[in-house]
Amino acid sequence: MVLVKVLFVSGRQLLVSTEEETIGQLVLRICEKLPQRPEGVLRLCYDGAPLKPSSSLRDAGIRDGDTLTAVLHDAFLVANRRSFLLGGASAGASLLRSWDTSSSSSSSSSPPDVTEVLEIQSTPFAFSAVKADGSVVTWGRAEEGGDSAHVQEQLEQVTQIQATEHSFAALRADGTVVSWGDADFGGDSSHVQAQLHGVRCIQRTSRAFAALKIDGTVAVWGDPHAGGKVNESVQEQLQNVKEIQATHSAFAAVVRSPCGPGTVVAWGNPGAGGDASEVQEELKQVVALQSSEGAFVALREDGTLIAWGHPNLGGCLTSDVQARFSSTDGSGSGSSVGAVQASEGAFAALLENGAVITWGLAHFGGDCTQVKDQLFGVMALQSSSKAFAAIRRDGRVVAWGAHVRVAVLEKLKMSFGA
Repeated sequence: MVLVKVLFVSGRQLLVSTEEETIGQLVLRICEKLPQRPEGVLRLCYDGAPLKPSSSLRDAGIRDGDTLTAVLHDAFLVANRRSFLLGGASAGASLLRSWDTSSSSSSSSSPPDVTEVLEIQSTPFAFSAVKADGSVVTWGRAEEGGDSAHVQEQLEQVTQIQATEHSFAALRADGTVVSWGDADFGGDSSHVQAQLHGVRCIQRTSRAFAALKIDGTVAVWGDPHAGGKVNESVQEQLQNVKEIQATHSAFAAVVRSPCGPGTVVAWGNPGAGGDASEVQEELKQVVALQSSEGAFVALREDGTLIAWGHPNLGGCLTSDVQARFSSTDGSGSGSSVGAVQASEGAFAALLENGAVITWGLAHFGGDCTQVKDQLFGVMALQSSSKAFAAIRRDGRVVAWGAHVRVAVLEKLKMSFGA
C-alpha cells in the first residue's frame, strides 16, 4: 500500500492510499474523491514531470509518502468521418486518445505516442498534430494526409496547419509552406513553391489552399473550381491584402486602400461566393469579413452589411432582414452593425444598441424567433458550426440553433456544385 499526497493549483490537498495500479487508475480514484467532477483532463506530475497514464507507480518511481501535483488541462475533441480524437491541452501539453467507429476501416485506429501537442487538424480520414517542438505527427489514411513520410524532413518549426478534405498544408516559422496528401485537393504545391515564402497565414476551402504573404500578396493551389486558381485580373487585385476568408469552395480577400478600410476581391466557385460582381460597387470601406459554407458577408466602416453567395446560406439580405436593420419599432432601432458571426449556414449581426439580427438557414441559427425577446443588451456573439450564443451585459447567455441537420447542408452544398 502506498500513501501519496496530491497537491492542486488551487491549494487543495488530498491524501490517497493506493495499491499497485497505473497512473491512469490513480487519476480516476482521485476524481472520485473530489466534491465535483473536474471540467477537463486531470494529469499528475512528479518532480515537475508529467506522468504517463499507462505507467505503473513503480515504473514512475513513486514511493510511500511522495507528493504529486495535479494539473487540470482543457479538454478538446477533434473528429473526422470515422475517428474521434480526445485530448487535454494546456501550456503546450496534451494527452491524446483516438478510437475508430468502423471495424472495417483501413485507417489507423490509434495515434502514435503524441505529447506536447499545440494544434490538431483533420481530413475525413486522417489527423495531423503540431508538437511544441515544431515537428508534425500524422496518422490515418495515407492518401488523405495520414502519411507524411515523403515530407517529414521538411516538417520542422511548424507554426500552423490547415486541412482541406483530403490534404494538409503546414506553415513553417521561416514563412515557407509544406503540403501533402491528395494533389487534387491541395496536397501538391510544387507549381507555386517559388511563391511560398514570407507566408503569414494559410486559409483553405474544401479542395484548395490560399497563402497570405507578409507583403500582402496571395498564392493559391489546389482545385481551380474551389479557389485553387486565380485569373490575371484577380491576381493583379490581390495586393495589400489584409485578410482572407473562405466558404466551402471560394475565397474572399479584404484589400487595403491607401485611405484605410478597403475593398473585397473574391474568386472560386461562383455559387459559393466566388463571384461578387453583383455587389462589387458596394464593397468599399470594408473593415471585416465573415463566411458561412456558401456565402460571405462584409462589414463596412459605416456599420452596414453587404452579402453575396448562396442565398439560402446567408448570401442574400432579404427585404425583411433589411427592414429589421433599419426599423424603429425596437427590434433594430436603426442601429448600425458592430460585429458579425457565422455558422455553417447562417449569420448573426450584433447591433450597436445590443440587439441581434439573424438570417440564413433556420436550423443553423438563422432564425432566432424563439429567443428574440431575450436578445437585448448583448455585448458579444459567438458561433459554433450550427448555432449561436449571445452574452448579455447582465451576464446571461442566450443560445439558439440546432444540434445536427447535416442532410440539409449537404443538399445545399450540392446545389452550388460542391
